[in-house]
Amino acid sequence: MELLDHLGINYNGGEHQISLKNWIQGVVSLLLLFLFILSYQAVAVFATCLASVFPDTASLIRNRFGNRFWDLGLCLMVCIFKILGDEMNPYPAVVISNHASLADCFVMHHLSRISTAQDGDSFVGYHNQSLNLPIVNFFSWFLVWRVPTIKILLNLLKSDENWELEEKSILFVFARLLRSKFSEWIMLFPEVNIWTQESFDLQRQIGEKYCLPRLEHLLYPRYSAFYNVITALQRYKPHPYSNLYDLTILYSRETIDGKVDYTPPTLLQVFSSETPITILVYIKVRSIARIPQKRKKLERYLEHLWKHKDKIITQIKNENTLYHTRRLDESFASSLVANTSRSSAR
Repeated sequence: MELLDHLGINYNGGEHQISLKNWIQGVVSLLLLFLFILSYQAVAVFATCLASVFPDTASLIRNRFGNRFWDLGLCLMVCIFKILGDEMNPYPAVVISNHASLADCFVMHHLSRISTAQDGDSFVGYHNQSLNLPIVNFFSWFLVWRVPTIKILLNLLKSDENWELEEKSILFVFARLLRSKFSEWIMLFPEVNIWTQESFDLQRQIGEKYCLPRLEHLLYPRYSAFYNVITALQRYKPHPYSNLYDLTILYSRETIDGKVDYTPPTLLQVFSSETPITILVYIKVRSIARIPQKRKKLERYLEHLWKHKDKIITQIKNENTLYHTRRLDESFASSLVANTSRSSAR
């Protein structure tokens, strides 16, 4: 099953081989998160019952408990965040990103936490409860959700990549977010599927057949979910959404032979890596008011964003490779000087 591949629970080592101890650590982390999901289901049922009398309190309880899930995951991740580009703020926004790994969801919650901080590379999370964090809502597989549930998995199994809400259901699905008293982020991955080499190769063949733009690092975006969100914003006015955060996520780590590998990690690898995985996020803030309203123009708009995103990844990889090469050259030169000095001393 593809989901199990993205979780990465099989202990087969591979190119990024990890010790059995680290693999067990990763599995334990996944189990803790799974138990937290089950606990969240119980809290959600309680909050639903409470909402009929105290709706704001019920929403606050659900949000606080959901944040604990993401905080736990962020604390367990073995990674280093590098944030580039524009600054984010905690006000209502629509967020789109390429989909490289299941860890992308945790990356989004890291960004929600630093949206209230000044230092983009710092982590403000589990021990700071005074921040008024934006609520991250993922829109995928016909659902708007905050913490993974069994229902999402069932929808995933029943739907294909081109899923789309019916016109009459759009406002019903997004009404809660548009009327919310809290700051809400609407997060979606237009690629729908998580990047794999197999899906990339398949889409490359399809793209050549139908003369689609050639992307070097990304899957081609699907328009339906993005169209649903923009349509909801057009129909419900006034609304507090003014910014579109266009994110580009890239994972990198060093291989045994000292080279840089950009293959996206599985979720277990993020929790069990022996050396920190670098998660690089490039942020571009765009205006929602400038997004085309007609579907055909909106499709071209999203396609243009993905072409631009692909160029950004190429540039980042080239700069990282140049920096890594210089660092190796400097290390080699220093080693050579040290060996020469020892030889002269003899």
